[in-house]
Amino acid sequence: MILKLGSRSELTTREWQFLRFVFGVTLSIALAYAINWPLSFVAPVFTAKFLAPGTPRIPLKLLVSILMVIATAFILAILFTKVLVQYPIVFMMCCTLIVFWIAYWANSGGNEFVITMLLVGLTLVPLLSFMHPALVTQVTLGLLFSCLIALTIAMISNELFIKGTSPAAKKTAQAQLDKATKTKLAMLTTVLIIPMLAFFLFNNLTGGILVIVFIAIMALKPDIVAGVQGAKALLIGNALGGVAAIVVYNFLIIAPNYTFAILVYASAICLFTLKILKEDKLAPIYTMALTTMIIIVSGASLGDGGASSKFYTRLGQIALACTYIIFAMFVVDWLTTRRKNRQSTK
Repeated sequence: MILKLGSRSELTTREWQFLRFVFGVTLSIALAYAINWPLSFVAPVFTAKFLAPGTPRIPLKLLVSILMVIATAFILAILFTKVLVQYPIVFMMCCTLIVFWIAYWANSGGNEFVITMLLVGLTLVPLLSFMHPALVTQVTLGLLFSCLIALTIAMISNELFIKGTSPAAKKTAQAQLDKATKTKLAMLTTVLIIPMLAFFLFNNLTGGILVIVFIAIMALKPDIVAGVQGAKALLIGNALGGVAAIVVYNFLIIAPNYTFAILVYASAICLFTLKILKEDKLAPIYTMALTTMIIIVSGASLGDGGASSKFYTRLGQIALACTYIIFAMFVVDWLTTRRKNRQSTK
């Protein structure tokens, strides 16, 4: 796709969407690098969700409502964790029920951004409360600030590139699923998240924050948790994102300059966006790769002597999370096939 340089009115809807997506995600990365608040790397990921092709404009009223819902949910998560922190078994049982409810809501057409924030918050708050109680408030505020940044940038981008937006949200395919399918997908998401959360909690592993966040984001995608083919797409998408992250990071360490870093990011985003906007069967893989690249590279601070170790640690954590999801998905698929075979022989 080649952008036209003539009048603004000559641009096609797809070209408007290209400009909107690249501008918004690049701006969020620029702010994340400049301010570097806790968990700032999630702001570009959330911004990309809001500015994906076909997403509607975000009214101010909806912005305020989303922030209020997320803030309330985080406060309740903190209180819930403090009450049950002394009862790990009861706590995990309650977490399982809540994750299942959130996943079921996701497959019933609920707001994807709100659901993602709730699931990330529900998994992060307990993990931090058990291991780093002093960081709970800091991380919660960081996530809420990332949410605010993403929503604000999305609103600005929609106003600047208004022809790339949709006037109203379309009914999602998830909302049209039958109850049995929704229940199955919710159970699969729960199976993917809860064992890893329990593993980090009961073993007091302090380096699991990124792994848990990544698993929570990926496990909400029905096309990933629905079968082995989705697991293969996950492997390809994250492998591509990992390679892109290595390339981008090596450019950054050659010239550790803020302006140069943003230009490198913008170039990578442009390349991925061109692939995403083709809207073919590979578009979700490129979307996944872009998300992976942002999460991995954003851990490397410019001019930080320990940036290389942080980068490769983060790369390894994403590989671990991806391996876990694929392994869990194969196990679930094997159990499901075995159950069907038993039922057919009766």
